[in-house]
This record gives sequence, structure tokens and C-alpha cells, in this order.
Amino acid sequence: MANRVVCNACGYAANVKGNIEGRKIKCPKCQASMKVLDELEFIDNAPPLKTSKSQITISPIMAAVGGAGGMLVLILVFFIGMQFARPSAPTDTAKSPTTPPVESTAPVTQTQVASKQAETTPPPAESTPVVAAKQDVMPQPDKKNSFTRNPPPSNSRPSIPTRPNQNMTPPAGTPKPEEVPTLDTPKLDSVDFTVLPMDHPATFITLTEDNQTLVISHEADGIVTFYDIATGKQSVAKTKSPRSILSRDNKVFVANVSEGTISVFSNGPNWKMTNLLDVKKPGIAHMAAASGKAFNDMIIVTCHGPGKQASYQDAYTIVLNTQTDRIKQIGKYALASVSHDGRIALTQESFNLSPSGGMTGYSFADFLNGDPKAVFRGGHMQTGYVYQPHPGSFWISNNIVYGGSPPTQIGAETKKRHDAGLTNLIIPDLSQKLVYKLSENSISAHRLATGLPEVGSRRAKFATGYSKKIEETYMLPYRFRDYILDHPIAITQGDSLRFFLLTREGGEILTAHTSPLSSVSSVINTPSLSRAMPSNSPTPTNAETGPEEMNGLFSDFPALTAVGKSLRHKLIVPEGTLVEILSPPNGFALSKSFEIQWAPTAEQVGVHQLKFRVQQNGSTEFIRPNVEVISEELAATVKGDLSKLNEFATLPLVIDHYSLEPGLNDSLLLLQGDSLKRLGPDGLTVIEELTLPKRYAFLRERPNTFIAVANAPTPVLDVIDKTSRAVLKSIDMTTTQTRVLEITDLAIHPTDNKSYIGIKHDNELPRYSVLAVDEQTSTVTSPGIIGKWVTISPDGRTLYTGYSDIYQQGTNYHINPDWRLIEIPDYGNIDMILSWNLGTAVTLNKVVRKAGGNGNGIRMSSDGQRISYLSHVGTPEFSKNLVGFSTSNLSTSGVNYETKDRAVTTELAYHPFLPWVAVPGSGSAILFDRETGTPINGKLLIASRGMGDTKVERMLFSPDGQSLVFICSDADRGQYIRTIRLSVTDEDMKRKLPPPPRPTSNDNAPVVMR
Repeated sequence: MANRVVCNACGYAANVKGNIEGRKIKCPKCQASMKVLDELEFIDNAPPLKTSKSQITISPIMAAVGGAGGMLVLILVFFIGMQFARPSAPTDTAKSPTTPPVESTAPVTQTQVASKQAETTPPPAESTPVVAAKQDVMPQPDKKNSFTRNPPPSNSRPSIPTRPNQNMTPPAGTPKPEEVPTLDTPKLDSVDFTVLPMDHPATFITLTEDNQTLVISHEADGIVTFYDIATGKQSVAKTKSPRSILSRDNKVFVANVSEGTISVFSNGPNWKMTNLLDVKKPGIAHMAAASGKAFNDMIIVTCHGPGKQASYQDAYTIVLNTQTDRIKQIGKYALASVSHDGRIALTQESFNLSPSGGMTGYSFADFLNGDPKAVFRGGHMQTGYVYQPHPGSFWISNNIVYGGSPPTQIGAETKKRHDAGLTNLIIPDLSQKLVYKLSENSISAHRLATGLPEVGSRRAKFATGYSKKIEETYMLPYRFRDYILDHPIAITQGDSLRFFLLTREGGEILTAHTSPLSSVSSVINTPSLSRAMPSNSPTPTNAETGPEEMNGLFSDFPALTAVGKSLRHKLIVPEGTLVEILSPPNGFALSKSFEIQWAPTAEQVGVHQLKFRVQQNGSTEFIRPNVEVISEELAATVKGDLSKLNEFATLPLVIDHYSLEPGLNDSLLLLQGDSLKRLGPDGLTVIEELTLPKRYAFLRERPNTFIAVANAPTPVLDVIDKTSRAVLKSIDMTTTQTRVLEITDLAIHPTDNKSYIGIKHDNELPRYSVLAVDEQTSTVTSPGIIGKWVTISPDGRTLYTGYSDIYQQGTNYHINPDWRLIEIPDYGNIDMILSWNLGTAVTLNKVVRKAGGNGNGIRMSSDGQRISYLSHVGTPEFSKNLVGFSTSNLSTSGVNYETKDRAVTTELAYHPFLPWVAVPGSGSAILFDRETGTPINGKLLIASRGMGDTKVERMLFSPDGQSLVFICSDADRGQYIRTIRLSVTDEDMKRKLPPPPRPTSNDNAPVVMR
């Protein structure tokens, strides 16, 4: 049986042999996805299949049948042809007796419906075309907002009309797919993996940085093969025990695993060895370096000793300068690699008996110093070798794609990997931001973005002798035990797509040559912001669950409307269908012509779930589309174009530690390493960008100087001139009697040239204390203040600290069946707010002993009147609420902000001049009255969807008080800053807080340079 198939993308048409119902195929011309079958035979230029009611093709054998049996067969064939005939074109319905719609909001009675069915007047030209439906129409109720389309003729099925395809005619001269592909001619309809001819078994494969040459090491034979992808030409060079390979700066670095050396080959006609580097350690397991312009001649080399346990007992991480041959050991990580942009160092745990252990990210600059602090942690205990295919925030491990910061797993079908086997193999395209999922009999292309959207697919076949199971063909833990850490490769060059896979055993390389599954332009130039509406899109629409045909009535129903704007929408209703709106909102009307009209009021702001009853051909369904009414003020932020409500400006952050704190002159200071950005009053616009003398952990601002502290290479406080960015003073904090294991916070005195620095100083309680630094005399003292986080009142008289720690408060015992006692420590937590009087001698004033649980910081209002303790269980402990304590009397209970089940308890922000408090939650934030704890509604100018599932890491009000500033993190964008506008009215401004007294600063006092 042949079926007529037309590609909706390019219009190519063909007849297909075989049963294609419920399956998918690929267009031979443009590779767009249609319904599939296992074996297809495309018949180009074939006449269309005759399947209409007036053209039924009858087999000659059937025609030869005579008598009554023949007549019966002919009748059956006729009715079968009618059953599978296509619906008539919209213009054919003009021949049926129909009635033009009547514009009225009056109810239609049963008598009126019957009289309309008897009329034969054709519809006007502008009426919506409908598909014919059955004659029997059930009686319709006589009620408001309930209307029925006229019944159709009885010769076709009821259906929701669809828009006609505009590309039904195949283009002339459509080429046929190649039947027998060769190395130089890509196949169009499948991906056939064959064995790449080689004289020696392969150990490791990689591509040169220009994506032109496949480099293959053959460890047992002591040779390296350079395979030109375009021509198939092979060049061979000798070197001792080659394994891992790295290509950078037109050079290829080959690690000689047993020699502890690296052979350097230069790009040329014959790839000759031009240098030999010595890392002084045998067992080179891996090499990594930044790429492109970020490559600074530094290679990170991971070396292992002998034995399977060497990855965690005898591992060395070495940095090698390829220009000076200098080496430096910087750690003992099982595996260390570097991001393409040279900003992040990624380490992984042991791969001993299976690929196990998570991954940890560090600032690469800190990593090179030898004492880094983790920027993120990710993965799980079955995370295999992780690598980065392109610059950006995506990483790959076997069949898992990680994205964002910290990297989180993308792709639902991969989440049960260690329960269901490998299931598929992720192959990165190194020439464009695509990845391919290879399974037993198919391969699909996916854009490297959130959700990995599919952009093409094709059948896949393997060479004879290879199992169809990917996990039996490619990498399983066995290869990781020997640290052969390569990965599969795909490369697109013009109209050619090639794949290279090193097999699990035998040292063979599987390769395939086909046409691209997706064009480069469709990947590189397509925005990856899946949540953003197109600029030319109308008002966003929605569709709820229900039978496909009935639900089609509301497929383009608007999901948003605004106060002051009339919502008008026309439903396309088939003949004989009853549509009724149940309990509509005030002012909502459905006319006889099925047009919806609604002008919502300010009181109707919010989400409304509408309820429609649809009756068709004896079947009744209830459809419930949602429509949200937004305020005029919110609509004005996008100039009335509601499709842009999900679009927003962002300030991307690099993957690194960050500090975002208020600065002077209505600004915010964003610190990342040695980069300092000053954000304007709106909290988003960069008005100044500076490069600091080195990397810093915390920074604060005085009128003429910056005060910055750094952890490495030694803990110091630097006084930096704002104009020249020169370090006026560098005060070493190791001169004190107290050890500095880690710097945890920084606060500067508003009147004196003094700073207070929170540190971790010991591994015994109390672990955290505060150092006092006199910037004039360069003296560092330990005044006996305990605390992890520190802030100072605006008048400079009181210092507040937050302290969080755990301690062993006892021991429990468990008795085994053999009567052995197992001792189990019982831990308690310490979470406190402490206030300290600053004077000639520092004295403790007040303490809140049960401030929360598993603390996360402290926040104080700009006027110094309220302070809150942030923790994971809330205040009081385990209440999941937050409290604003009065700084004048910490012994009182304070104001309760009910965040339980509504917001987090790990972040809070005080408004700079209004008595408001904001806490992240419900997809954006919850606002409270600072002094009463009463929730404040309707102040955030954002739709009900909020920010979706984005994780909020930090939040504060913009300096001008008109927006909330969020530091967000998600898999698509990584880390970024965005803002949400606030509705601040004149009535709100009447409650503006008086500014706190600000004493004159001593910042202009002379500073002696050291």
C-alpha cells in the first residue's frame, strides 16, 4: 500500500510504500520530521493517491469479481473509501445549507436552532470555513452565553477546522537521495557506522583545535596518527607510550604515559615533533588547558602512580608552562581540567572501580595559587569523566549534559542512568552548539540549550559484528579504570557531518559520514532563551487538557490581558457544536458569532480560570483555559506589548565568586575576582568597570579609597586608591596571634579608618572570630569578638555579629545483633546574634541565643533599627519564618515575617528608605511591612508566573528603591543579575523613613604608603 506524504517544512511530496500510521519519517530533501516507519520506499514524481470520495482506486482483481459478491465488495470498498477520505476543502462547504452567524448576545432557543437548520442561504464570504459534520444535532439548552453552530450535511465527520498548509506543492526538480554513500558523499537518510581502516589499535582520539585533523594515539605501538578528515590522508609519527592528547595553539601535545614526558608536534605537512616537555612524574593520565585566545601556555597535567587506588592515594596535579618548561605541583586531585575560557578549574573524585565521585569548580586563578575555595559542586556519585565541548556553561559526561552554575543535569531520560544502563551516548558537535544522542537504531540532533530541544533525527546502523547496545560498544567503567579519558566526536564541515567513536574494546574507531542533521545557522543564530516570547508574537496563548478536537477551540486563546484593554477573541467553532461559558467573570460576554469580549477592571487583576462546556456530536467536555489580568502599570512597562512580559534585561556573571553590596552615591558594587563593576541606581546598569590590582574576596568603599581583603596567597587587607587603583597599604593579617584559615566577612567603620573582618581561625570552638584592623597604623588586633558575619550601625557605636556553628552535645549508642555497641555522636547547633559596644574597650551588649538553625548570614536595615538572622530553618528555630529584631532591644521577640510555605528563610532585604522587607519566594518575592509584619501585595510588577523555576541566590533593593535586584542561576543562562520593578506610590512615599545620622568620615586622613 502506498501513502501520499507531504513535508510541511519544504513542500516536498512523495508516495511511501508500507504502513506508516503512528510512526515518523524524515523528509529526503530537508530532513524535517514527519511520521516514522522502519523501511520506506520514496516514489518521487508519482501521481497523487486518489482517496477522495469521487476517486477511489479499485484493484483489477476486485473489478473482475462478478455477481452479487462483486457488488457487495464494491459497496464495501465505496464505504471504506468514504471513511478514510480527506475532509472537503473549506470552499466546498459553501454548497451545504448553512446560515450566516447573527451578531447578538441574546440566548439562542431550541426553536431558533431548528429553524436555522432548515435555511439554505450560503454564508457570507467573510464567515469562518467549517468542516462538515453529522446531521443529527442534539437539542440545545436555552440559556445565556450558550451558542450552537448550524448542523452540517451528513456526508463527513465533525472536526475542528485547521489552517490549510501553504506548502503543499513539491518544488520542481527535487533530487533523489544517494543510494550508496561513500567516504566523500554523505548519506541523506541514515547514519551508518563503519570501522575506520587502521593498521594499529587506537588508544585515544581527539581533534585538533582547528577541527581539521583527527589525532589518534597507539600506545602499544609507540606511534601517533594524524588523520585529515577532509581527504582521509594519514600521517604517522613516532613517540614513546603515547596516550592522552591535547591540541592547542596549532600544536599537538601527546603525553607519554610511562615516560612522564609530553611530545610536542607542530602543524605542518608531516606533523614533526618540535619539542619534548618533562613533567618529572610518570603516569600522565590527563591534560587540560584553556582554548583559543584564553590559552596562556599553561597546561594542567594529572599524574597517577601505579595501581588502581592511585587516583586517590598517589595523584598529582601539576601546572606546566609550555614556553619556559617550568612545572609546579598545585594539588593532589584525581582529575583536573580547565574551562575553554580559562576561568574555571574543574576537579573530579576517584574513578577507581567505577566512574564515581562528584565534580567541584574553582576559580582557575585561585586554583593556580594552590589554595582555592570551591565556586560550585555538582554531579553525583556516578558521575563519569566530565568535559566541556564549547565555551559556555555546558558540560558533558557520557549520556548526561550538565548546564548552568552550579552545573545541574539536563534531560529527563538520563536521570535513571545507573539503574537502566547507559541508554544512549551523547556526542558533541565540535563545530557548532549541537549534541547528538545515539541509541540502538537512531540518532537525534539537539540544540545545546535548556531542555536539549530536538532539531533533527535519523536512523542509525552499526558495522557488522557490533552489538546494537551502546553500552556494549562504547565506554563503560572498564575504560575509566585505566583513565583513558577521551570522548566521542562529531564535526560538521559544509554539507558533511562525520562521527568518530573509539570502541570499548579492540582499539577500533567507528566512523560515519552523513549530511548535517541541522544547519549551523539554525543553531548558532537561534536564541537559546526558551522562556522569551518572539517580538512579533501576539498576546501569549494557552490550551488546557481535553479531547484534541474540542480543545482545539482554545489552542490560541489569549493567556494575558490588561486592565484598560478590551479582550476580543473569536472562537472557530464547527457546525453543530454547542459552546457555553459557565460562571463567567463580571463583564465577560460570549456572542452568537462566538466572539469573546471582556474589559477587565482593576479589581479583577489576577489569574482567572474560565470554564467552557463544549457539546459536539453527543459528547460533552469541559475546557478550562486560564487568563491573567495584569495591571495597567505592569502593562506600561512593556508599552502594552504583553508578549514581552517574559523578556527581561540581564547582566551575565562569570562563573566565579561574587560579592554584591551597597556602595556610595546610590550604587551597588559587584566584585568578581579582580573585576569591579559599579551598578547604577537601578541596580542593573553598569556605570563603571574597574580592574583591581589582584583578586579579592570582599570589598567596601570610602569616599577616596576601596577597602578590600584577599585570602590568597596570604590573608591581607589592601587600601586601594580609587583614582589610580594603586595599593596604598597592604596589611598582612597573619601578624596577629590568631590564625586566619578563611575570611568570612568584612565591615568598615563609618567614622574611623578601621575595619572589622570575620575569620575562621581554628577547628575548635569557637571557630569564628573578628579581627580589628587599624588602617592608619597597620595594626591588627583580636578584640575578643566572636562571629562569622559582621555589620556596624550607621552611627558607628555598635558592632553586630552572627555566629553559626555545630558542636557535639552528647553520644547515642546502637546495639548490633552480636551485642557490639556502636557510638553515634549527637550534634547540636549554635546560631546567635550578638551586639558589641565599640569604645575604648569592646564589650558584649546583648545576645539572641536561638536565632535560627544552620545560619546563612545577617541583614540590617539602612537606618540601623532592625536586624534579621538568616538560616535554613527560620526564626524561631524550625518555624520557617523570619524575624526583624529591634537593635535597640535584642531581648524582645521582634516583628514576625510569616514566610513559611511562601518564601525562603536564607535571604532577606530591607528597603533603603521605606519600611518594607522583601524575601525571595513564590517565583519572585514576598513583601512585608517592616514594623508590623503585614504582607504587602501588588507591589511587584511581574506576571503571576514570576521568574519560573529560577534559583535566587542573592536579593536586595536597588539604590533608588524602585526595583528588586536578584542574582539568579539557571541551567540556560548560568548566573546573572535581573531586576523587577516595584509599584511605589505617593501614598507609600509618605511613610519614607528619616535618614540615619551620618557622621563625617575620616577617610581623608593621610595614609602612609608601604
